Amino acid sequence: MFVNTMPRYEILSPDALTTLDKGWRRIVSEIGVEFMSERALELFRAAGQKVEDSNVRFDPDFVLEQVAKAPREFDVQARNPANSIHIGGDHMSFSGVYGPPFVREGEVRRDATLDDFHRFTMLAQSFPELDSAGGVISSRTTPRSTHATLTWCTRCRPSLTRSTWAMLSRVSTHVTRSP
Repeated sequence: MFVNTMPRYEILSPDALTTLDKGWRRIVSEIGVEFMSERALELFRAAGQKVEDSNVRFDPDFVLEQVAKAPREFDVQARNPANSIHIGGDHMSFSGVYGPPFVREGEVRRDATLDDFHRFTMLAQSFPELDSAGGVISSRTTPRSTHATLTWCTRCRPSLTRSTWAMLSRVSTHVTRSP
């Protein structure tokens, strides 16, 4: 695991930071974020956020309160303890690509499948320079009706069973709505 001992530089001016701050606040409060989970919508409604259909408009102070709850540093335990990693602070970690939605085999470009994800996981683990084999599958072909049954554990099974490395995971689903 590498530790970054380089000095930190402020690459944005105070005006640029103000512009970014105003931008994210406008996005979350005026445009909102779409959620496909009824449970998530219920939780945001109960927390006092503005919920209209599947769109949630957040109070920026609520967002800042939630972000403040996240730890600045934490450990990710691998099946093999020698491969556990520390996230945050000055520590750096490296991992393979995170769930490409497309795969190229020769001249053919196609949507990625769960089997492709299994193979990416095994390939990533073969590089000692990487700290994590990944943990994301981007599902472009999963119909919305079956999405609920395709659980996080099913998607992440390759990282859980074929890798002895720490798994940094997030599941991303692209859903195409029918008219």
